[in-house]
Amino acid sequence: ALAGAPPRQFWANPPGGEPPPAERVFELALRQLERVDAVLERLALLWGNTEVIFDTLLQKSEHIEKFLEFVQEPQLLDRFNQRLAEYKKFWVDVHAVSRATLQKQSSPRARPGP
Repeated sequence: ALAGAPPRQFWANPPGGEPPPAERVFELALRQLERVDAVLERLALLWGNTEVIFDTLLQKSEHIEKFLEFVQEPQLLDRFNQRLAEYKKFWVDVHAVSRATLQKQSSPRARPGP
């Protein structure tokens, strides 16, 4: 390269033409790897959220099991019903997040193009 001239990037097209076949294959492979990386990133986020959901579910289940022992007492029955309503809301929220995730993944814009 000439002194002071910007270095030529090996993936840049030559003046007035298509890149050599090896560079074109490299560009296509790089695009595909970027798409795979984006999908894996979304999946990692999904599984991370799923882990949090299951941890929360386990805690709520254990909490409700403890309350079941004491539902004979009216005061505790009220608290049990409150916890049960929270449990129901939790599942409604899980359903909404799952549905939104599925809709986002199945939308045409979410699918990688050719």
